[in-house]
Amino acid sequence: MRTRWVIILLMISRTVAGQNLVPNPGFESFYRCPFSFNVYPEDFYLPGWSSPSKGTPDHFHSCSRTDSSVPRNWAGVAEAHGGEGYVGIYVWGNNGKSYREYIQCKLIEPLQKDKVYRLGFYYKLSSYSKYKADRIGLLLLDSALSSTHDNVFALTPTLSVIQSPLETGEWDLAKMTYRAHGGEAYLIIGNFYDDHSTENMRLDSRTGKNAMLSNLCYYYIDDVSVIPAENAMEDSVFQTIEPERKTSETFALRNIQFEFDSYSLIPSYFPDLDRMVNILNDQPRWSIKLTGHTDDVGSEAYNFELSRNRASRVSEYLKLRGIDSGRISTLGLGKTRPLAKGTDENSRLINRRVEAQFVERRTEK
Repeated sequence: MRTRWVIILLMISRTVAGQNLVPNPGFESFYRCPFSFNVYPEDFYLPGWSSPSKGTPDHFHSCSRTDSSVPRNWAGVAEAHGGEGYVGIYVWGNNGKSYREYIQCKLIEPLQKDKVYRLGFYYKLSSYSKYKADRIGLLLLDSALSSTHDNVFALTPTLSVIQSPLETGEWDLAKMTYRAHGGEAYLIIGNFYDDHSTENMRLDSRTGKNAMLSNLCYYYIDDVSVIPAENAMEDSVFQTIEPERKTSETFALRNIQFEFDSYSLIPSYFPDLDRMVNILNDQPRWSIKLTGHTDDVGSEAYNFELSRNRASRVSEYLKLRGIDSGRISTLGLGKTRPLAKGTDENSRLINRRVEAQFVERRTEK
């Protein structure tokens, strides 16, 4: 009877998904009903999904009569976004080890070159998690990842949500429009940034909810999708590329950090700068203020000049991508406003940065 139930669920999942290229996108199908949290990576094995590392993601479903049920389970209380199941992963830990968990699937078919797709997944902080983090993402790859460690995959995600920090109350949607280079066949979800690059916030009101979550940040994942753009509804939730940015909100471009004593941009960071270009193109009435910063090494005069050069270099990139110079202003503050107070190399790396602030321009009457 159990086997028949799983087969029926698989058939329903394929039918409802339509053109969704993600197998078992809502984690409704399973080989066995979840019993508890997983201890070994091979314990996480759902139809279409697995763990790409030694991390141990968890499955939750209403079929469970133990602490892996939906809505009540060992990590919190949450209804599924859709259906009766979801999974859970650790995205950050307050232990200095950059422990991470990821989930990986093989797409139903590889993506076609230059074809446009809508990417998306829902995420929600577990209600017993004592910390919340500021980022989560999705990575498309041509081949599967398989690692013997349980640390961060230091790769640039295809879709990255960076907010300060991620909201805690409801299911939120990570989403973007993506033009394929061709051959992308695997999808991975998790946090691809180390502990020093991931901002976090302690939630003291959740003390004592669950000892396993006292120093770790745990998010539920549900309803993953990769849909050809022509099959996505025009009025669907896939209309914006970036998480919403507000004017007067200052945020550090964490991915645009600099080598010591340098203001050169690294090509691997260009996709992150392109996201800023997309925001400015989507908001023609906005301008942007770029503020450069340095670490604590060197004289004040030298660091003021270096910080101005860093902001100017980002400005030059935006102009090359078609943003009018009249919409960009730059400022250098040297070493006067560090984000991290330490003098170790990790703290200094965080402080070598450019911050951005969007400003709504006044129109002439």
